[in-house]
Amino acid sequence: MKQEEIRKKVLMAPLDHWTLIPFFAGSAIGLGGWAFSSLSGPLAGGSLLLMLSSLGIYANRLLFGWDHQQNKVLRQWRQQVESKREAELDTLLRDLRQDQDPRTQALLQDLRTLTKALQQTEGEDNFYTELDVLSDVDRLFRCSVDSLRESLELWETAANMQQEHIKSQLLLQREQLIAEVEQSLKHLGSLLSRFKQVTLQGNKAQELARLREELSSRLRIAEAVEARVSALRDGKSADYDENDFDQIHSP
Repeated sequence: MKQEEIRKKVLMAPLDHWTLIPFFAGSAIGLGGWAFSSLSGPLAGGSLLLMLSSLGIYANRLLFGWDHQQNKVLRQWRQQVESKREAELDTLLRDLRQDQDPRTQALLQDLRTLTKALQQTEGEDNFYTELDVLSDVDRLFRCSVDSLRESLELWETAANMQQEHIKSQLLLQREQLIAEVEQSLKHLGSLLSRFKQVTLQGNKAQELARLREELSSRLRIAEAVEARVSALRDGKSADYDENDFDQIHSP
């Protein structure tokens, strides 16, 4: 979810019947008096007062309810994202049992656990910075899930190959994907610990920015590996940053 979308939802939140009824009532009184040429001073004043009170109610609710609405929008977004992908992940978990490799199933389960723990972290200060971090967490999670799905497809293709050298190449590419998912999982585990610590600190903007920078770097590497393996499988040359890819086995 983008920051602009959140701001739009927060700005629209106070526009319910409590805010709009006085405005429409004042507008109706003013227009009715004008239409029948009976708009007296008191009537016009009452009409204006109702419309101004509507504006005041909106401004008051927006000012004092901004943080609450931000967190409400974020919670709703998380619930939508989680409910949409849970069924898909359950299906993938069942499919991963076909490769008879317990690593892929365990990786998916751990990814779900860590990502859910990170997404449940609530914040009020540095809201948009935290949102950026959580959005990148979700992207890394989806990238890792795609890699696990790709690893299953490589296993299925290798199982149907008759030539051993091609089968070995496919299984090697699969191992690269699994290794990268393991690295992403380790990064998410470290991120969870540090993110929890950061949320308890007073001045956390700088540390959040550093966390996001590290997370973005890991995300670029994960996407580069996935693109490279997919390209190798399809017999194409991958378009990725070689410097990012070289960091995969860096300490």
